[in-house]
Order: sequence, then C-alpha cells, then structure tokens
Amino acid sequence: MKVIGQQGPGVHRQGLRCSHPGQPRDEILSLGVSLKEPLPRAPPRPHLVQHTGGIESGTARQSAVRTRTRISLYRPLELQHDPSLLENGHVLIFDNGTHRQRLALPFSRVIEVDPQTKQIVWEYRDVPLYNFFSPYISGARRLPNGNTLITEGVFGRMFQVTPEKEVVWEFINPHFYPAPDGALTNAVFRATHYLAAEVPFLARQQ
Repeated sequence: MKVIGQQGPGVHRQGLRCSHPGQPRDEILSLGVSLKEPLPRAPPRPHLVQHTGGIESGTARQSAVRTRTRISLYRPLELQHDPSLLENGHVLIFDNGTHRQRLALPFSRVIEVDPQTKQIVWEYRDVPLYNFFSPYISGARRLPNGNTLITEGVFGRMFQVTPEKEVVWEFINPHFYPAPDGALTNAVFRATHYLAAEVPFLARQQ
C-alpha cells in the first residue's frame, strides 16, 4: 500500500502506525502534534480518509474550558507520542502533557481511546500527577499479557503496569551520555518488549 501524506502548516507528525494483521482492514494511524488529537485513518485503497473527532473521557469532553466553578485539568492531548493500534481497534497514546494550560506542574499520562465513541476507556497517571512526566519522546506499548510497557523517555525510566495500573516492573537506564547541549543524560527514546522466542540469538548465547 502506498500512502502519500502532506505536512500541513504547523503540523508535526509524531507517529504512523499500521493495523494488526488480524484486523478486518488495513488502517493507518497518523498523529499530528498541532492538531491535539490522533487521526485514525482507514484506507481501503491508497487514498486516506481521516477522522478528526475530539477525544472524550466518560461523558465530559476533556478541554480547557473555564466555568464559574472550575477549570478542567487538561485538554485532550499535549505533545503526544507513539500511537499504536490495539487488537481491539482502540488506540494507545503517550500523552506527554508538555504544554498543559492552567497547571503549575505538568504531568504525563498514557491513554487508550476508542475511536468510534471518542472516549478514553483506560488511563494511567501517577499520584501525585507530577511524579510521572516526560516533556518529549517516550512511548507506551500494550503487551500480550495485557500489561502496558511505558517509557518515561527523558528520565530513562521504563516500567510495566497492569490493567489495574499497578507497577509490577521498573528499570532505569544506567548509561549516561552527552546530550547536544553538553549535559549528561540517560534518555531513552522508546522501549519495545520482546519475548524470548522473538530473539533467537539470545538462546544461542546461553
């Protein structure tokens, strides 16, 4: 399948993902930062059809709307990364939260979105919120056992959470290297989980 895309004014593409082989049709997911939302695309042929609906959580749309009594915590997405299409048709997104409005301290989260209903059906955040934050890079992948592998990229932290949001594994990158500004960093762009059978050369080394 040949897909031709065009960068619009101010649109920075953060991810492009294809559907799982078992899904009924080929799907392409494109994520544009300035659009503040993912674009699930379903091309039955080489052309693209994009969905640009907003994302909602429960029955309340997540947007920075001022009311007489409150200000909602955050807009749908802020500098998001690493979208992935799940086998159930949902989309998993690392929402960096770099430019959240009206918050003294930013925070990151991982959300699973149902593109049909535009609702957030699962979400991981830390308590307090600012304990989990990466202003750029980072990612999240759903594992075969149902857990989610999360990369808090800027701080070199990789951890795994259950569907109930319990952290069951954590690793901090111990390797530091000079960043472009000269500072030492242990940042990790993204982590991917492999089963032993998927890495046959490891078995040969044992």
